[in-house]
Amino acid sequence: MATILRHSFLLVAAVALVAGATTPSDASQSDASQSDASQSDPVLTADFEHGDNFPPGTITLSGTVSDDAPVLSVRVAIRDRISGAWLQDSMAGWGGFNRFDAVLADPTSPTTSWTLNVELNEGTYAMSVRARAQDGGWGHISPWLRFDVGDDVTPPQIDADFARGAQFTSPVRLSGNATDDQSLVRIRIAIRDRSTGLWLQPDRVTWGDFNRFHTNIFGRAAGDLDWSLTVDLPTGDYALSARATDSQGNETSLKPWRHFSVVP
Repeated sequence: MATILRHSFLLVAAVALVAGATTPSDASQSDASQSDASQSDPVLTADFEHGDNFPPGTITLSGTVSDDAPVLSVRVAIRDRISGAWLQDSMAGWGGFNRFDAVLADPTSPTTSWTLNVELNEGTYAMSVRARAQDGGWGHISPWLRFDVGDDVTPPQIDADFARGAQFTSPVRLSGNATDDQSLVRIRIAIRDRSTGLWLQPDRVTWGDFNRFHTNIFGRAAGDLDWSLTVDLPTGDYALSARATDSQGNETSLKPWRHFSVVP
């Protein structure tokens, strides 16, 4: 009987020790959780609005950054929205992804302003901004801020070559014209099945969410382009959405959508 009691006591003691024990990994995880909870991410702002326009030449991009700890760096990347390339350190070339270090007004302060001067020609751009704080926190502006450089604020004009309610046999050649006071960079169209509300997909066979196609463009001049796209469509009723974009990022859509039918 004494032996049974002794073994029972040892078992209870062992269970108590296991239940109350804290392993080194548990302790480190607890410390890490407390550290993560106490760490904050920098908050970034910009001094211009999404879609703002700047004159060509030297452009000052600026804003503020704030955090609980001093901010170590603010880095800025600038992307050409037409070519998809990134501004390089030379301020003249474009290529792979690249970031610039912005100037911090007070690097020792948890709240300070940041500034970056860049040389940009007329065009349409996007800016990515990221901040890093002394405590390891990271912050960024989301979504990227888009901006234009140039004096052109006049949107292009776009039209289709067929009247509303026109009838076609398949394959259907959709076409039209777009003009701009400077230059056009792309014309895209979308085709909607009016009976289902679905849009023609990139494979030109299936239907689903909204999707645009790049059209074939033929230039009379940079600011005067004919566009076309030929697609095989089954018999039915459709709507065409078309949009023209100029070199400054100004855009115009065909209004109203151009309804058409495909007949046997």
